[in-house]
Formats: sequence, structure tokens, C-alpha cells
Amino acid sequence: MNARQYWRVIDGDTLRRLLAAIRTEHWSWTADQVPLLAERLGWNIVLVLDGKGAVAEAGWNVGDPEEIEIAYSGATVDDITMRLTDTVPTKQAEARIFAQDAFAAAVAVAAEVLGPPTSRVLGRAQQARWRSADTTIMVKHNKAAINLAWANNAFQDRWDNLREEPT
Repeated sequence: MNARQYWRVIDGDTLRRLLAAIRTEHWSWTADQVPLLAERLGWNIVLVLDGKGAVAEAGWNVGDPEEIEIAYSGATVDDITMRLTDTVPTKQAEARIFAQDAFAAAVAVAAEVLGPPTSRVLGRAQQARWRSADTTIMVKHNKAAINLAWANNAFQDRWDNLREEPT
């Protein structure tokens, strides 16, 4: 049985439309603007946690019903993470193959829409990144699932600096 019969992945056309929309989206990155952003992107907000974030669904039929997590720090939106695949059992070889194939396909679609990645992160948590003047869009392979992350650059820079600090 083919791994794609077990696990779901966002289709290429849907991902292409999503990337094109967020590439051109310029907004304040404030929590009070999230409902308008969600409306423009066709998302349905299903949960709001004041000062902490929101959860939305987009009908992509991947992952949990709530495919989108919007993280806040007070009134500022830090990043938005969108699920591109189901979560897979990482100990199964065909699941790992599925995830790697899904990551490669998502990076290829993103490169088609956004151009070549501006950077890559290799290792256990692979990423391809597209940084613009204000935001960073990332395709992330976090072992168990493939995500698309969209962050304002100030937050992404702080996060990257934290990850680089010795423990």
C-alpha cells in the first residue's frame, strides 16, 4: 500500500494559492487584525486565547481540523504556523519517506512561487526560508509533520538568536 494512502498532504494548487496570497499580504502583525487577515485568506477562526494566540481552519483536510496556529505575544502576532501534512509516526520507514517527499514537494512549490530560498537550515529540523523586508516564510520539516511558517522578521530573528545560544 502506498504511504500517500495513509497520510494526507496539502495539494500543490492550494499551497501555490496560499503562498501567493501571503507573499503579497502586508499587515500590522497585531492581534486585532487577525480576524481581517483570516477573512482575506479564507480561514475560519475557531479559538482565540487572549494575548496568547488563535487557532484557525482552512479546509485543507490535513492534520488536525485546526490547521493554523497563530502565536501572539500580548497584542503582537509573532508567527503563523500552517499544517501541510498529517502527523506521521516517525519510527515507520514509509512515514519518513512520505514526510521527506512532502517536504521536497512543498519546497519545490514554494520556490516556484517565491523564487529560490534565501536560506536553508539543515539537520534534524530541515527548513527552506524566503526572507523579505518584513517577513520570513519557511517550509519546515519537523520530523513528524511538514509545516509552513510565516513570521515577522523581528520575531524570527529573536527566535533564531535563542536557538544559537549555547545551553
